[in-house]
Amino acid sequence: QRGVIIDTLEPLYEQERDWGRLVDLLAAKLAVADDHHERAAIYQRIANLAETRIGDGVRALDAAGGWLAEDPTSAEALGEIDRLAALQGRWVEAAARVAGVAGVLDDGAVPLWMYVGTVQLDRVGDADAAAASFDRALAIDDEHGPALEGLERIHRSRGNAAGLAAVLARRARLAFDPPAKQALWTEVAGLRERAGDDAGAIAAWEAVIDIADDDREPLARLAAIYERQGDRRALVTTLGRAARIAADAADEKRLRVRIAELERGLGDLAAAGVAWQAVLDLDPEDGAALTALEELHAAGKDWMAVQDILTRRLELARSSSDKTAVLARMARIAERERGALDDAIGHWYAALDVDNAQLAAYGELERLLAKGQRWHDLVELLDR
Repeated sequence: QRGVIIDTLEPLYEQERDWGRLVDLLAAKLAVADDHHERAAIYQRIANLAETRIGDGVRALDAAGGWLAEDPTSAEALGEIDRLAALQGRWVEAAARVAGVAGVLDDGAVPLWMYVGTVQLDRVGDADAAAASFDRALAIDDEHGPALEGLERIHRSRGNAAGLAAVLARRARLAFDPPAKQALWTEVAGLRERAGDDAGAIAAWEAVIDIADDDREPLARLAAIYERQGDRRALVTTLGRAARIAADAADEKRLRVRIAELERGLGDLAAAGVAWQAVLDLDPEDGAALTALEELHAAGKDWMAVQDILTRRLELARSSSDKTAVLARMARIAERERGALDDAIGHWYAALDVDNAQLAAYGELERLLAKGQRWHDLVELLDR
C-alpha cells in the first residue's frame, strides 16, 4: 500500500515542481524497492534532482554513492561521484563512499580501489591511505599494473628505496618487453645495493643477465659485490663469465689474471694453472704469467711442466744473460729434481753455446761429466 501511495504522489509532485518533496518521496521509495536496477535508477534520479533542482550538492553526492552501491560496475555512477566531488571539493567523502562499496564486493572491486587510491593520493594527499587502497587492489589482482604504478609513485616521492625496489621487482616479473624488463631489474639492483641488500642486489643483477647475457655492466656490479663480501669463489665464477664476453683481448687478459691470482689464493693450484694458461693463450709473451705458471708447477712438483715453461722463456729471452740464466735453471732442475744427468749436461753445454765465457757452466759441466764418468767429454771440456 505504501508503494501505491508513492506511485500516486510522484507524478503530482513532479507536475507541481515540488522538487524537495519529490526527492524525499524518492528516498522513501527506496524502502519498498527490492530490485537493484530499480534502486540504482532511483538513486540516479535523486542525484540529478538534488543537484539541478534543489541545489543540494551533498545530497547529490550521497545519492550517487547509493547508485554505485546498487550497481558497482557502473562507470557512469563512478563518474558522477567524481564530477560532484570535484565541483564541491568533497574528495574525502567521495573516497570514503567508494571505499565502502569496494569493501563489500567479492568481484569487480579493483577499479573502485584504484579510484579510491588515486583520489587519496592526488586529491587528498594521503599517501598512506592511497598505498593501502592500492594494496587492496593488488590483494584481488596481484598483477594489476596500475596499482603497482601507484605504489611506485608513492615510494619514489618518499625516497623509500626498499619499498620502491619491491614494487619494481613485481613490475619486472610481470613485464613482457625485454628492454623494459631489463631497465626495471637494473633499477631494482641499484636500489638494493644502496640499501645494503647484497642478496637482493645479486638476485636482481642475475635477472638482468638472464635478459641480456652479453651486457658486461651487471657482471661488473656483481663482481664488486662479491669483492666487498670477500666471497672469492663467487667472484672467480663471475669474473669467468665476464671474461667470456670481454670487450677485447686486453680486458679479457686483465680478468683472467685476476682469476688466476684468486685461484692461487684459494689454494686451487690446478685451476690457477688453467687460468694462467688462458692468460698465455692471449699473450704468449707475458713474463708474469710464465713465472706464475713455473711457480705453480714447481709447487706441484711437475718438473716436466716446469721444463716446458722454461723452454718457452728461453725462446722469449733476448739477451745472452737472460738465456744463460734460463738454461742454468733448466740444468739444475734436470739434475736435482728429475735425476736426468744427460739433460742437465746438455743444458750447460747450451749455456756455453750462448756465452763461451760462462765460468760457472764450465765448473758445473766438469762436475757432472766426472759424475757420469764421461772422461772423453771431460777432456774436451778442459781443452775448451
